[in-house]
Amino acid sequence: MKFTKVWALVFALCTGIRLHSEALTLEKSDNTVVLWNNVAIEAARDNNAGSLVMVRALATMHTAMFDAWALYDDTARPTFGNAAQRPPNERTIENKREAISYAAHQVLADIFPSDGSKIDQLMITLGYDPRIESTDPAAPAPIGLRAASEILEYRHHDGANQLGDLHVGAYSDYTHYATANTPALIRDPDRWQPLNEGRNGESAAQVFYMPQWGLVKPFGFDSVLDLRPQASPKTLRSDPAGYLAGQGSCGAD
Repeated sequence: MKFTKVWALVFALCTGIRLHSEALTLEKSDNTVVLWNNVAIEAARDNNAGSLVMVRALATMHTAMFDAWALYDDTARPTFGNAAQRPPNERTIENKREAISYAAHQVLADIFPSDGSKIDQLMITLGYDPRIESTDPAAPAPIGLRAASEILEYRHHDGANQLGDLHVGAYSDYTHYATANTPALIRDPDRWQPLNEGRNGESAAQVFYMPQWGLVKPFGFDSVLDLRPQASPKTLRSDPAGYLAGQGSCGAD
């Protein structure tokens, strides 16, 4: 019995040491992701990016980072492209950190080009050349760059109008949305009504935020319709009595 207990204790101690060592290694990799998150959020703030633009930028960056990382994993597969998994001897934390850093850098430089110097600085701090020209398809940097290029090519045409090619101005509305109502007049109770709000000491009517966003290709599912409730809200057209009984129910554009 004593022999069994001793070996159990030794196993627990050795396992704990091994897990502690792995945790330190993983923490080093996780810190890299946190650093890129921080730079992405700072770049969004510097560019006065609204919540939707910020979320899209983070989702694009993380998709590219995942696709780069996935080539160094046994079972994960990238969301874009069909590059082969890297052999086990290349699946090191260092290679993963390098690949995801180049993926993140290229995405952020594309979405927030005016913050290029800050984005470059993190690469330099991590010990990477932000202007690397390596074309070796097996090297971590090109793997990260390729992952970023593939997701950016797709996202440039996802309906967000990042490039301003659907309507002049990045992320500008190309749907020609116009409100049916005004702050002082309700023409259609089933539609959104803007309110007057104070801005710099003056009153101005609210503007519908990015009406084209319902046409943007989602991340992780096929359509925004997948998230909408099956039962439609009561409207003055479809159910006048139910609408009036709601007393103040908001319509949806």
